[in-house]
Amino acid sequence: MKDRETRVKANQRIIIKDGSSSYSAAITTISKTGMSIKADHTFPTYKVIDVVVKIAKKVVQIKASVRWVHEFSDDDGLKWYEIGLSLPNPPPEYTEHFE
Repeated sequence: MKDRETRVKANQRIIIKDGSSSYSAAITTISKTGMSIKADHTFPTYKVIDVVVKIAKKVVQIKASVRWVHEFSDDDGLKWYEIGLSLPNPPPEYTEHFE
């Protein structure tokens, strides 16, 4: 059985791009090849999206694939989603923070 990569808690605002649409989200945990985000918009499993994140004062766009989605509702009935993203080919700017 393959061990899971170490995940680190995070709290960073990001932008998710899906074609010409953009959505605000926040990273909740990160690893070398993936991240979990919290958003008020969801995407189908295996959908390829772009994650726009600021790393060391540089804006980086990373291709990601949606692996899983959990739907939640708060006390006011507002829906939000926790989404697991796989980063199949993360750029060096991203991966060097895990070296």
